[in-house]
Amino acid sequence: MFHVYARLTLPKRGRKPGPVLSQQVRALIGEGNQAYIDGNVQETLRIMQEVIRIEPRAAQAWSVLAQCYADMNEPQKALQLRIMAAHLMHDAEEWERLAKQSVYVPAPTYMRALSSNSVPSELGYNQQALYCYGKVYNLDPSMINALWDRATLAKEIGELKTVRDLQVYPTCAECKPQG
Repeated sequence: MFHVYARLTLPKRGRKPGPVLSQQVRALIGEGNQAYIDGNVQETLRIMQEVIRIEPRAAQAWSVLAQCYADMNEPQKALQLRIMAAHLMHDAEEWERLAKQSVYVPAPTYMRALSSNSVPSELGYNQQALYCYGKVYNLDPSMINALWDRATLAKEIGELKTVRDLQVYPTCAECKPQG
């Protein structure tokens, strides 16, 4: 019987972890980056979407798309695309930034214009933030602040089961982060 085993290897110095990108994909990413530098956002979007169609594991394409949407004042879309990139990069500090951004995401201008009384100037994606904080702690258990922030947010939004499951308050009360 023939078995194929996947072998995990550590990335070599100077190379970020992730898939080895084909020459075609690397060239397209270069073109997309150049289009972004030249200020041609629509062309950047087109090229990076093509990169993702060819190689969905190309984290850089997701990140550039996110930056384009941020530049176009679409913070929700930018945040979602950054989360896609973070799934590919496995960077605890990026997940922590995304958690904080998820709690405070500006509402779209059109929603604020509809009714200044009923629509807040920000939309908190609290469940998403809890997820992001969980990713931080799973990737780097030494980041106790993320565990504390997750428990605090869960308590604020009434997710008491999450707080109980984390059991952070009794064990971390004396190590509460400063600042």
